[in-house]
Amino acid sequence: MKFLICLITVNLISLPVLATTPADLRLYGEIPKQVCWYEGKSYSEGALLLQFDMLFVCSTKKYNEDNGKLVWVKADASGAPIRPEISDKIRVN
Repeated sequence: MKFLICLITVNLISLPVLATTPADLRLYGEIPKQVCWYEGKSYSEGALLLQFDMLFVCSTKKYNEDNGKLVWVKADASGAPIRPEISDKIRVN
């Protein structure tokens, strides 16, 4: 009997608390967006930034990853990321 009274009391106390929880705090199943950050603002993939007379583009950190981490990468005049050349040889030390 005491267990039943405690259970009812807990339910009555917790229901108003759950009802006042903001809806935006419940983020079940949402995938976080990948963005680049600059001066507290978020930028999506492909965004261009001119800094110190150099052009940067928000792009994946590694060229062969489609959903990898986004970072600011140096870009050419057309806005395409400048990547280091990949050699055909593998070096093992």
